[in-house]
Amino acid sequence: MGKILFIADENKQTCDFISLAAESAGYTVIRAYGSADIKAVGRVPDIAVFSAEYSELADSVKPLWDGCRIYFLKDGGTGSNVLSLPIQPAQLADMLSSSELPEDMALDETTARLSVSGKEIALTLNEQELLKYLVLNPNRAFSNEELALEVFGADVNDVQALAGDTAASLARKLEGSSEIWALKHLWGVGYKFEIMI
Repeated sequence: MGKILFIADENKQTCDFISLAAESAGYTVIRAYGSADIKAVGRVPDIAVFSAEYSELADSVKPLWDGCRIYFLKDGGTGSNVLSLPIQPAQLADMLSSSELPEDMALDETTARLSVSGKEIALTLNEQELLKYLVLNPNRAFSNEELALEVFGADVNDVQALAGDTAASLARKLEGSSEIWALKHLWGVGYKFEIMI
């Protein structure tokens, strides 16, 4: 069946938003509208998302779903297992980024250091966020405008310039570092993280 995302939330718009992002990242989405729907999952999901109304349900599945990453939806919430409402695309990218990195790549998010085939590359925090998003969406071309909105959010000053400058800097740092992937600048379009094998 592949990767599974389980979501228990009464808000249809929130469910739709999370579901679309998860499905585009290759997840099968199972929605719950009551505790009986837990039986429909069949196996331990990779990710589970619960709203406040389902906190008791979340507590009941924690011991059963070993290895499942559980997140909670919360207005203005913070923390590594909280999705703050309203949800930003970068939050979803972080949550769904459990997708495997290319085999020659390792990312230490605490130090923002990327290792590619044993070579260490220091990244800025913006470069790290952009790389994580691009890796999550391989072989898809993004304009600077799309990257600006989806990675950095609309509330950042001069966000399109930030996205373009960050992508250009990241592409220079990664140029020629791998034989199986590349961050490509597509003239007149934007950028694409291309898997070549």
